[in-house]
Amino acid sequence: MGRQRLQTIDIIEDKGLQDIIRFASDDPYHRPPTNTTVTRIRKCCERCPDGWARYGERCLKFHNTPKTWCKAETQCVHERGNLMSLHSAADVKIVRDIVAAATGMRTKVWLGGYDKVEEGCWHNSDGSPFDYEPWGKGEPNNLGGSEGCMQLHNEVGQPVNDAPCNVHSAFICAMDIEEMDA
Repeated sequence: MGRQRLQTIDIIEDKGLQDIIRFASDDPYHRPPTNTTVTRIRKCCERCPDGWARYGERCLKFHNTPKTWCKAETQCVHERGNLMSLHSAADVKIVRDIVAAATGMRTKVWLGGYDKVEEGCWHNSDGSPFDYEPWGKGEPNNLGGSEGCMQLHNEVGQPVNDAPCNVHSAFICAMDIEEMDA
């Protein structure tokens, strides 16, 4: 007897329901109905994990324990996210609001932008397009030839700066909203 194969035949989304039809057969081109199972999964709840706050289609979590950019990104990945990427003025505002509410002061925070691979070629650590650049005046400037990570200064007139990645700063993680099975 040959090895059984498990294959996905079709995925259909219908108003929050997903039918996944799988079959097992010795012949991958043969679909015997007796060996077919249908599983229905109801997607019911979109929520953020405990300790995270919902913002649009993302969940955010502020960490006030200063770390280097790399250690901050590692912490976010460990929590199933990445350092927050910016895509609009509203993103900058929500970061400022979260930091102000949590600290009561203007605290510098790491964001997901970096250009350590190639100077001037900015990327987001979450893989999203680097499509919003709210740099402060004269930024990014790679001062001293060692600034490759994006930092929100939270100071009036200095929205975003490129900073040395080995500096210790607070940080904000972001993740997509989780879909929980019913």
